[in-house]
Amino acid sequence: MFEQKITKGPKGMVGGMHTAPSIRGGNLGSLRFLLLRFPGCGPRPGGGRTAFTLVEMLAVLAIVCLLAVLVLGITSHVQRAAREARARTDLELIRTALEESKLKYGSYPADLTSGDVTHWLPTGFTFKDPWGAGYQYASRTNAYSLYSMGPDTNDANDNIVSGR
Repeated sequence: MFEQKITKGPKGMVGGMHTAPSIRGGNLGSLRFLLLRFPGCGPRPGGGRTAFTLVEMLAVLAIVCLLAVLVLGITSHVQRAAREARARTDLELIRTALEESKLKYGSYPADLTSGDVTHWLPTGFTFKDPWGAGYQYASRTNAYSLYSMGPDTNDANDNIVSGR
């Protein structure tokens, strides 16, 4: 195929490059690979080996730790947003079931677990929010309040509210 005149340098080096063995196989024919010698890698002129310094290792470790913190921060934010979205979706399903119950029976049911509400909800629906607490419901004749306590049950600022 192609032939190249190669001059050998010191210690088996070929014009500043190492040579790799030829690869022969099937339809590919004969290939000759030359690997570039990157600065700082491979044998030193004095015969010693190169290695990473402690400073280089600490720099890599710091970068890896920084990336891990960023990924964990983003993951927890996305997870919280997904739980809030699921709570809003559940509240909308319950609200629709409450409205259907009012249309059929003339008033809102006294509690969420009555057959008047569960009839319009998907099979296997639980009245637990994504954080494991029950959805809060209080009914009056023509109105109701429905909400989730959110991730922190003691703080009213993170409640997810739906109601009429």
